Amino acid sequence: GPVATALRERRWVVSNDIEHDEMMLPWRAKALKRSYRSVASFPIQREDQLYGVISFYSSETGFFDEKEIALLDELSSDISFAIETLELEERRILAERERQQLITAIEQSAEAIVMTDSKGMIQYVNPAFERMTGYPQHEVVGHNPRILKSGKHDKQFYTELWDTISAGKTWNGKFVNKKKDGSLFTVEEVISPVLNGQGTIVNYVAVKRDITNELSLQAQLIQAQKLEGLGTLASGIAHDFNNILGIIMGNSILMKRIDPNQEIFSKSVDAITNASQRGASLVKQLLTFARKSEARLESVQLNDTITEIQKLLQETFPKTIVISSKLQPDLPAISADTTQMHQVLLNLCVNARDAMPKGGTLSIVTRTLEQKAIVPRHPNAEQYTYVEIGVTDTGSGMDEATKQRIFDPFFTTKEIGKGTGLGLALVYGIVKEQNGFIDVDSEPGKGTTFRILLPVKGGIPAGKTTPAKTMQSVPSGTETILLIEDEELLRKLIKTVMEAKGYTVIEAVDGEEGLAAYEKDKETIAAVITDMGLPRLGGEEVFKKIRAINPKAKVILASGFLAPEVKSEIFKAGAKRFVQKPYMPNEVLQILREVIDAEE
Repeated sequence: GPVATALRERRWVVSNDIEHDEMMLPWRAKALKRSYRSVASFPIQREDQLYGVISFYSSETGFFDEKEIALLDELSSDISFAIETLELEERRILAERERQQLITAIEQSAEAIVMTDSKGMIQYVNPAFERMTGYPQHEVVGHNPRILKSGKHDKQFYTELWDTISAGKTWNGKFVNKKKDGSLFTVEEVISPVLNGQGTIVNYVAVKRDITNELSLQAQLIQAQKLEGLGTLASGIAHDFNNILGIIMGNSILMKRIDPNQEIFSKSVDAITNASQRGASLVKQLLTFARKSEARLESVQLNDTITEIQKLLQETFPKTIVISSKLQPDLPAISADTTQMHQVLLNLCVNARDAMPKGGTLSIVTRTLEQKAIVPRHPNAEQYTYVEIGVTDTGSGMDEATKQRIFDPFFTTKEIGKGTGLGLALVYGIVKEQNGFIDVDSEPGKGTTFRILLPVKGGIPAGKTTPAKTMQSVPSGTETILLIEDEELLRKLIKTVMEAKGYTVIEAVDGEEGLAAYEKDKETIAAVITDMGLPRLGGEEVFKKIRAINPKAKVILASGFLAPEVKSEIFKAGAKRFVQKPYMPNEVLQILREVIDAEE
């Protein structure tokens, strides 16, 4: 019929004799009943858009001549235009409404939103930007976002960021920004390119979220969890230190009372030395674990970390728990924070201990796995190689319901007062932050295995350690050394050792005396060894004043503990080496020789 044909073929169709036209056969009776004798159907359309068909009926046969058809065709075009205009107006109103909603959302957003041109010059910032940074809109529009530069990121950081967004990709990460008043704050930021119809970048949009308070709370949470972990080891630590002191005291008394006997004397010296090293190692572990600082990525040898943790556990866990390890040789290093890795391992091991109140076996295993072996369980695994750490206990195990909740914050199966429920939540968070994965296998009565997968970035090779030289093998010297140390017995010991190696030693008992000695003999002093915790004038100030006198002065710092950020700043200022107390005399001699012989 005319209507269907007009729709299908998008042209006008006329039947001027309904009674005899074969095309009208299916509708002829109904049309004649209504006294229709002619019909004309016109499509209502605009370019590719078909809106429908309008049909006109007449009681006269042959009513639609060329003039009528032309008039009605023009009428249908007008109707089509009117409908299109109405639709466009509706779209315009809807777009304007959506635009206003978007503007309102941007203006009211808690996140700072910045729009720049393709060269990175700021074109717009929302009110949240002013609240976050202290800069009003008129002070930043037309300027580069460098006004927020804090100096905490190097050139490579910005180069990689710009390379990413200029290639049409979205960049996301963390920034340390500087406010108008000079204070620093940390933001989580997403920068997205905006492309035109030809695929050319015309704008960049950055969304900033201030996470300074979140990071502060997270740091406090981690620190609290560290203290809880140390608390669980306290009794074992006290017991072990008492054993160490007992060994030292007993052998010291024995050495005083025995008749001259070289064999017994030598054994006592070895026992004291070993006990002292054992105590120093334990202190080092506690300081490493308890230090309070933000995550610092570095090359971490997990086998070394596990070996250190294993020593700590063997000295502090009940003797009813057997601790074993099977570590893959030449395990690749990972990029991680050493303290966080200590915390992950210690938390898992403490949980394993608590699951074995009557004793059992705790096993730690490492190995490398390729991506294809991990993807079936973790489809998001992107790195080619991963390091797997497995921590297994033979304890009580867990049912399925407990397994589903163990990583939830504040969930714990321990008695009230015996745990915060934060340990495994923090383990999970640290592993995820490293783009790693964590699995748990457990059944009631059959023990538990935690498996942690951490990516090997860039195939960092396994590190090799160089054994320290013995005192006899360290080269001698004839130089003059300034030794600043307030602990008399230690100062006399190091002086005796150095003089035995041919050095001339100038002693100083505090910072002011040491500084005066350097000013007096600066022409002859080849190197300075100074403690950091000095009376009257601290070691850091002594170092700075000595460097002011002689910018090329070779200074070695010694301390039982030095905060990483302080250590970093001092090394930037020109310190040559740092010696961790307690140290062995041969270690000091070796470092001293290396510093003196090193070329500027």
